This record gives sequence, C-alpha cells and structure tokens, in this order.
Amino acid sequence: LCLNGAAYLTEQEGTSCEHLPQTHDLLKEFRRELSAAFPDLVLQAGVNASPAQAARYFGSGDECHLVPQSTLAQQLFLALQQEQSRPLERLLEQTPA
Repeated sequence: LCLNGAAYLTEQEGTSCEHLPQTHDLLKEFRRELSAAFPDLVLQAGVNASPAQAARYFGSGDECHLVPQSTLAQQLFLALQQEQSRPLERLLEQTPA
C-alpha cells in the first residue's frame, strides 16, 4: 500500500503541515492496524524529502516498510546533464546508513 503524500497526512494550523510529529503517530497506528489485518501487506511512504527526513518514515521499524528515495531521480538527471557524478555522490553522502 503506497501512501503518496504521506508527509501531509495530518494538519496543524500555522504550519506547512509537512513532516509533523503527529503524522508519525498516525503512520504507527496505520502500520499496527494494517499488519494485524493483513500481515503480508507492505506499507510505503511517498515523501519528497531529504534522505535524513525520509529515513524518519521508517520510525523504529514501526512505521513504513519502504520509503523510496524520490530525490534520486532528480539527482540522476542532474548528474547526466552535467556529465558528473557529484550530484549522486552528494545524495549518497546525505543518506543515513
């Protein structure tokens, strides 16, 4: 199950509503309920975020199973256009282990 726009699942007045702490609480609840009903289901968070911010959507193994690196495509095309690998290297340097 892919939750595109997962960073905006909750709202809070006075914010951009992006990457809020309560979003992670909601994802943990989704994961718990979905895993109980559908043990083989894989939950994917679709977020456009830096590698470190995107990694937060794994939680402590209790949020999403998959978090695609959406900025990879952008950096790949930039690297191709510049004919240099540096954009990809920078992205990999920013990616948590």
